[in-house]
Amino acid sequence: MILFRAILFFFIFITPLKADSIYDLIKIPNLEIYNINSYSAYHSVLKQLKKLEVIDSVDLFSARGNQIIMSVEAEGGQELLSNALVRSGRFRDRNADIETENQQLTFDWIK
Repeated sequence: MILFRAILFFFIFITPLKADSIYDLIKIPNLEIYNINSYSAYHSVLKQLKKLEVIDSVDLFSARGNQIIMSVEAEGGQELLSNALVRSGRFRDRNADIETENQQLTFDWIK
């Protein structure tokens, strides 16, 4: 019985908790980014998105003119993703003054 308690206490108190690994993974179907005028700009956007910890995956949906539309899986949802993009200093929110409940985010790429 003492050995059982010792093992139980070991796992309860010694094993680190992974609370930061519990999150909501939300699919953002329409992330629109403007001012993408070249392949190198597109590559820079992908590189910047991959740097952000809240983003789990990125899929290109379409590219037209200077606009790309991507589908993004992000931890914490739309608001957390939007804040992370703006804080990175490379994205400017086109809808900053408009409160929206839909899952479409629109940004300008800052070179």
